[in-house]
Amino acid sequence: MSMRKILIMNRPLKFDIAKNIDRACKARGMNTVSLAEKAGLHQTTISRLFKERDDLTDARISTIEAAAKVLKVPAWKFVYINLPDDLLEGRKLDELIHLLTACSQSDRERIIQTATDLARLAQS
Repeated sequence: MSMRKILIMNRPLKFDIAKNIDRACKARGMNTVSLAEKAGLHQTTISRLFKERDDLTDARISTIEAAAKVLKVPAWKFVYINLPDDLLEGRKLDELIHLLTACSQSDRERIIQTATDLARLAQS
C-alpha cells in the first residue's frame, strides 16, 4: 500500500466532512463566512473545520447539522468520502433511505439481499 493511501485512510473524518461541506457551499455560491452567518455559528468554528491540521478536534455534530440545514443537505451525506456530486445534491438517495427506514426489518433485509444479488449478477 502506498504511503499516500495510508495517509488518506488515517486522516481525521473532519477533512472529508469539510470537503463535502465546501463542495455544497460552492454549488450554492456560498463561502465559509456566509455559511457561518446563515448557520448562526462563529466564523472561527467553520474555519477550524477547514484547517488541514490533525491536532484539531473533529467537527461537532451540531456544527455539521447547522451547516446541513443552511445548505439543505442531510447531514449524513457530509460523512461519506468522495460522495459524487449527483448523490450529494440529489434527492433520490434520500427517498430510498426514507423508504428503507419505513419498511419492516424483514422487508428491509429482503430488499438489501435482492439488491446485493442484482449487483453480483451485473458483475458476472
